[in-house]
Amino acid sequence: MSDYWWWKNVLSKDKIKSLNNFIIKNFDSKENPKNEALGINKEKIKFADVYCISWGKVKKFLQDPHDKSAWAIQQIFGFDIHLINNVDSVMLNIYDSKSNGSYDWHTDGEIGKNYDIKATALLNVSLDEYTGGDLHFFNRGDYVVKELKEPGSLVVFRSYFNHKVDKVLKGERRTLVMFFTGPKFK
Repeated sequence: MSDYWWWKNVLSKDKIKSLNNFIIKNFDSKENPKNEALGINKEKIKFADVYCISWGKVKKFLQDPHDKSAWAIQQIFGFDIHLINNVDSVMLNIYDSKSNGSYDWHTDGEIGKNYDIKATALLNVSLDEYTGGDLHFFNRGDYVVKELKEPGSLVVFRSYFNHKVDKVLKGERRTLVMFFTGPKFK
């Protein structure tokens, strides 16, 4: 069983630039640093600017990555999922070397909902090269997901896998995040 599924060159550089410009001009909200992810000891573990935008606004850019992700989640991982709808949010995460952009070990999920986040899709929408910012998984040991490093690459994984983003040492790493939910795990 594969820990993740990926595609190369899902978006061209021109589409990545257009998507970034659109989100920065039309986002619905910016994540409040007070609401950012906290570690087990309640310390801040995420250092990124996060722009939330409704799927309805960006689906014209992201339908193909969405469809590829949904296929992998259903066919490879075997999960029942709800497809993303127009009022769901996607997030643009900007990890900048100037602000020590990183995200320590975590899993993706929400407590107390009537659904579970089944899978996470990450699309590299970086505009320029960056150093650091590697995505790590911890499943039978710590390893780097090298396939996400190239702009336009898409990685899909089970949201309950422990993962992190290394500190960006130079430049800016941008990823677009889509969460796929489904009926609660039993």
